[in-house]
This record gives sequence, structure tokens and C-alpha cells, in this order.
Amino acid sequence: MTRTLKVDDNKLIITSKDSSTTANIKEDRIAAKVTGTAGDGGLMLQIGDTADSYNQLKVNIKDCHTAAIGIGDIKISDQESAQKAIDVIKNAINYVSDVRGTLGATQNRLDHTINNLGVMTENI
Repeated sequence: MTRTLKVDDNKLIITSKDSSTTANIKEDRIAAKVTGTAGDGGLMLQIGDTADSYNQLKVNIKDCHTAAIGIGDIKISDQESAQKAIDVIKNAINYVSDVRGTLGATQNRLDHTINNLGVMTENI
């Protein structure tokens, strides 16, 4: 099991399959600490200059595999099954949209944090 963190074209890409890895990220003069949290598969990012909770960001990505969103065994062989499949697919789309929205909000927060830390380091 591994955890990887990649900065590519000003985007932070996090892949987590382990809950015990610690890594340090550094770009220019800005550093962040990535620490796995036990049991939930999420990441706790240290995004500020102190260890206070408001300087930490927890990142969890919900499971989006077909079985997790309920579309693993859709049947459309008859009209009744196809009608039920439409509702299942609609719920799956809403679920994935929620996950994407959460990831977008997290990315925005990280972008603002990077900008703020850059200004702080420049002012120091």
C-alpha cells in the first residue's frame, strides 16, 4: 500500500492507499506536511505555520467505484428494470457531483493557502 503526492502544473494530486505514511512537500519556500490518519483513509494536511486545528485540512475522497455508487449491477433488459436504472444512475450522478464539488472546494482552499503562505513568506 502506498501514498503518493504529486504537484503537476500547479495542481496537487494526492493518491492514498495507506494510513501511516508521512511525507513533506516543498515548493519554493512553502512547505506542507502530509500525514495519514488511522482508520479512515484520509489525509491531514498541515497548511499553516502552527499546529492549531485551523491550520490543518482533512482531505477525504469518497469511494466512487461502480459498486460504491450503486451502478455495479444495473439491468436494462426490460422496461421496469430500465426505469429503475434511471433512478439509480441519477443518484450515482448526484453522488459523484457531490464528491467533485468537495474536491473542488478543497482545491480552492489549498490554492488560497498557497497564495497566503507565499505572501507571508514574502513579507517576512
